[in-house]
Amino acid sequence: AEPAELVKWTAQDFSSWGMNSQFFHDRQLPRSLSEAARALSMHATQLPAVEARTTISAETVHLVEGAALFADSPMELKELLRAAVSWETGYKVPSALTLQRILSWVRGFHERNPSLPLWLESTIPARRNLPSGDLSLVSETFTGSAWYSNAEDAYVAYLLTHQNEVVDSGGKAAETIEGHNLVFIPGGELLVGEPLADADMRELPYLERIDGFFLSQGEVTNRQYREFLKENPGWGLDRLDALVEEALVTEDYLFSWEAGGTGSAGGIANAAGNFPEGAGDIPVVYISYYAAEAYCLWLSEKLPQRLSAYEMRLPTEAEWEWAARIGGPQEEAIFRPASEPMPMSAARGNQIGVSDLRGNVWEWCADWFYPMKHLLPRITLGSEGASAYLGSERVVRGGSWANDAAEIEAYTRGSQPPSWCTPFLGFRVALALKSAAR
Repeated sequence: AEPAELVKWTAQDFSSWGMNSQFFHDRQLPRSLSEAARALSMHATQLPAVEARTTISAETVHLVEGAALFADSPMELKELLRAAVSWETGYKVPSALTLQRILSWVRGFHERNPSLPLWLESTIPARRNLPSGDLSLVSETFTGSAWYSNAEDAYVAYLLTHQNEVVDSGGKAAETIEGHNLVFIPGGELLVGEPLADADMRELPYLERIDGFFLSQGEVTNRQYREFLKENPGWGLDRLDALVEEALVTEDYLFSWEAGGTGSAGGIANAAGNFPEGAGDIPVVYISYYAAEAYCLWLSEKLPQRLSAYEMRLPTEAEWEWAARIGGPQEEAIFRPASEPMPMSAARGNQIGVSDLRGNVWEWCADWFYPMKHLLPRITLGSEGASAYLGSERVVRGGSWANDAAEIEAYTRGSQPPSWCTPFLGFRVALALKSAAR
C-alpha cells in the first residue's frame, strides 16, 4: 500500500544485515531485498499512470544498486542479483526481453563502476574454498584475468595522480557560536583511507574533494549540552522512555547524568537532567547520533544573520579525516590506560588548533557507513530515492580513552547504530555552507 515505506524499510534492513558478513546454516540472510523488489515490480504493473511507474522504478533501482555498497559476502551478492531478477520478472518465468533487460542492467552497472572486478574480489572470497553450492571463484581464473588486472591498474594509476593537497587557503577568521570556538579548515583534495601501499582491497583509499569549513576546537561538553537541554526539554532525561520508544536513543542515554537533581542548572534544565559535579568540561557521552544532530540544528538557529548561508552540522567523514591529516600530530592524546574521558584542553591541540581529534572519545560523523563505497563511488547517494536512508549505522572516528593509541590512525573507521549511547562516544560540530554536499 505504501511503496516508499517498503523501499525505506528494505534499505535499512538489508544494510543492517550487510554489517554482518558472516552467514551460516543457522544465521541465514533473509530475502527481504528480493521480496521487496518482486512486490514493487508487481505493484508497478498495476499502476495506470506512467509517471507513477517511473517513480517506483527509479526508487527500486536506487534500492538494488545501493545495496551493493553493503554486499561484501557471497550470500549478499546472491540476494542482490536475485533482487535484480525479481524486479525485472516479478518472479515470473523470464522472457527473452526480461533477460535482455537484466543483462543490460549488469552491463550498465559495470560501465558506471569500472572497479567492479575489485568489488567482486572483496565480495567473493577467491582465495579460500567455500562449501559446495556456495558462490565461489577460482583465484587464478579471476584475479589473473585481463579484466581484473586492467581494473586494478586503472584504480592504482588514478590514485597515483592525486595526493593530499590543500587547494583553498581560505584566510577566513575563526568564529565563536554559543561558546564553541570554530577553527577554519581550508578545502582540498584528500585520499581518504589507508596509504595505498598498506591497504588491502577493503581499505583502498579513494578521492574526496572538500570545501573549506569550520570545525569546533573541541568536543561538545556536558556544560554545552546542558544549555541545549534548557531550550529543548524534549531531549531531557525525564523523557527517556519516550525517546527510547521513538528509537532516538538507547536506555543508556546520558547515563552518567541525574534526572531531577539539584545544582546550578535549575528549572527546566534541572528536570531534563544534570551532569555530575565537576564534569562540565568533560565531553558529553552516552549521546546518540540523533541527539547530536538535534544539537546541531539548535545551534543553526542561533547563527547570526551574516552566517545565514551556513548551517551547523556534524562533520562528514572526509571532513573529519581532512582536519586530522592537515592538522598533523597532537601534542598528547587520551588513550588507554586512561579509565574515563578527560576535560577538554587546548593543550592537546594539533597544528591548526583542533583538540582531541585522536582519543578522548569517538566522534559521530554525518555519513552513513558504506563498507564498499570506495570501490563503487558512482552509485547515487543523493537525497532522493532509497539512498536517502540506505544505511543502518553512522560513521564514528577518532578512537577513545578505551583504545590503545596504536589502534587509531587518522584513517581508522568505525560505525555505530545511530540510536546507540555509549561511554566512549561523543561529538563535535562543524559550520559549513548549506550547499556543501554531505
